[in-house]
Amino acid sequence: MTDDGISYGAGNVGIGKAPAANYKLDVAGTINATDIHKNGAPLSVSQWEDVAGGITYRGAGVGIGKAPSRSYKLDVAGTINATDLHKNGSPLVTSQWADDSSLGLGISYTAGRVAIGTTADRPRLTVGQTEVSSDESAIGIGAYAEGGGETIGIVAWADGAGSVFAGLFKGDVLVQGNLETPGGKSFLIDHPLDPQNKTLRHNSVESPENLCLYRGKVKLGPNGSDTVQLPNYFAALVNEEEATAYLTPMGEVPSPTSYKWNEAHTELTIFGREGAEVAYLVLADRDDRTMQLFSRPVEEEKGGGNFERGKLLSPEAFDQPREMGVAPLPTQEETMPIQEETMATQEEIIRADPVPPGPVPTEPVAPEMPAEVTPEGSHE
Repeated sequence: MTDDGISYGAGNVGIGKAPAANYKLDVAGTINATDIHKNGAPLSVSQWEDVAGGITYRGAGVGIGKAPSRSYKLDVAGTINATDLHKNGSPLVTSQWADDSSLGLGISYTAGRVAIGTTADRPRLTVGQTEVSSDESAIGIGAYAEGGGETIGIVAWADGAGSVFAGLFKGDVLVQGNLETPGGKSFLIDHPLDPQNKTLRHNSVESPENLCLYRGKVKLGPNGSDTVQLPNYFAALVNEEEATAYLTPMGEVPSPTSYKWNEAHTELTIFGREGAEVAYLVLADRDDRTMQLFSRPVEEEKGGGNFERGKLLSPEAFDQPREMGVAPLPTQEETMPIQEETMATQEEIIRADPVPPGPVPTEPVAPEMPAEVTPEGSHE
């Protein structure tokens, strides 16, 4: 016994039981004290502090199922399950896409614009790729479809008043295959004589053959003949043995003319009156390897990969409903939600920048013939 209390220095003490060899004090029961210290400092029975509304930990990070990372206040090895998650006090949106699978549609985003690989600008959907290495291409939108019957990679449609385009391309367009359309194939430009008030449309010449045209004019020499040299690729590009030439004598004096091919069908000799001028037009059908690869028959039965039998490419032309088309457009009821959603933003539709009008010529100027089409011995 000492002035501070009592001391037992013989060994271990057991209360309610024999003491264990590992402990100086071994109690069988509950210890009650106003405070408990360890090495002279108050012992924290829990790192969590009881505060109003729950518990808190004011130390560093907390790890659940693992040691916490220095980068996170809460680091969990496993799956977190909660009725809701908030970020900075607001509900955390796990996805901006709405699930429309119950309507048989898929997913949708109605809040604004969507951008992939770039920054959303004016269109509702912007897809772009601008930073590429030297061995790859910058492809903004890619579509691929493979299958039997009617297979379509991209379907675009547009309805409305005024200038309506299902597609607008500002730049060159490359088609690695056939370009087929039920309608005309034309170029549309600002009218060269009144570019601000008129447009000019010229349509393509259509034929069951894939015709190549070569034209020019010659002046027959002293012997009443002259030779036209066709481009060096002529025989490789066309069915040269079936090529034909059409001759037109020029001037006020009528003159008979005729022509003869050389054996290789690469030179055209024109015969007629000495000194006469003769205009010529050579027509030939393409038969190079690329054309043979993509060649299609002139007439085909529908079905078996050539559209759907019983359907029409242009149902409106036969006074049939659009559902009879090979790629039917949505009905008015189906397009109504889209029309209502975009009604307020119609002014944001992209339009092609107008082409500044150039000087108006006093009269149309005929284009010059390419160098390889200009015949040898031509005198113009």
